[in-house]
Amino acid sequence: MEKKYQIFLSSTYRDLVEERTDASRVVLDLGHIPAGMEAFPASDTEQLRYIKKVIDQCDYYVIIVAGRYGSVDAGGVSYTQREYEYALEIGLPILAFIREEQNSSLDDGVYQPELLDRIEKLKQFRAKLADSRLVRFWADRKDLRYELARSLSHAFSDFQRVGWIRANRAASEDTISKLLETSNALARLQEENARLRAELAPSVSGIAPLGAKIDIPYTYSVYYRSGSLTERGILATTWRNIFVFVCPNLMAPVHVDAFGTLCEKFVTHSAGRISCDIGVAWKGQLKIQLIALSLVRSYQATMVKGGVAEYLTLTDYGKKVLMEVTVIKA
Repeated sequence: MEKKYQIFLSSTYRDLVEERTDASRVVLDLGHIPAGMEAFPASDTEQLRYIKKVIDQCDYYVIIVAGRYGSVDAGGVSYTQREYEYALEIGLPILAFIREEQNSSLDDGVYQPELLDRIEKLKQFRAKLADSRLVRFWADRKDLRYELARSLSHAFSDFQRVGWIRANRAASEDTISKLLETSNALARLQEENARLRAELAPSVSGIAPLGAKIDIPYTYSVYYRSGSLTERGILATTWRNIFVFVCPNLMAPVHVDAFGTLCEKFVTHSAGRISCDIGVAWKGQLKIQLIALSLVRSYQATMVKGGVAEYLTLTDYGKKVLMEVTVIKA
């Protein structure tokens, strides 16, 4: 949608009348809206308040400086500088155009300040503007027109603003009303979904934390020349140890049977056996505990050859906990 930007043109008044006219024409030629106070140059505090309201409505601020400091307020600061400081305060993109230095004295026409102390203030103000990011220097009106057109074109691209559009090209009130109605309906559905999910979630209290101890019974085989015997053992460990051993493998989904195999590998490794069996019941218990701790989630998926299978994977919270307990810290 085509936008027009409103650009505030600021400068001292008497010495830059023609330059301000040139600047307005450049803005209009670029298809945008010049704003300035040519008819009402700031000369008192009330006028400055009004100018600030105009600046508030603008998208860019252009300041043109030559050899005059301009009328000053009770604090000795020029109204032009006050305008600049306000644009800086509200965060407008500022484009400064400074006339190149020329030999000047108190007798020099355009460059003659009305009071001697304004010479130093003008120098300080020019130096402040010269340190700006978007600053250009000009020697004559032709030079100013060129620099202004080029700088504004770059600013429109690099510092895009809200701008203005014609009312008949903006979204109609009916369209906005329908969008708002749809947005509200979506918000209500999301709230209802969250409520239903909370109702379906199991309410578990007093669940053993990750650092709690657990005794896992297991069986293992002892082999003799004449045969083998099945022995029983108990592994004393913690849920944290199980989580750290098994769950790095759940960064990607694994089949529930693969999860059970990982649990048996943990017991075998921790007990120092060749092979251990913990049984279906304990595989299920370990799965349920990790799900209850919100570290793992279970879901069903259709297999390639048909049928449905259960898979386990880490939750986002589980991934975060895994990083915290396994990462090597300095």
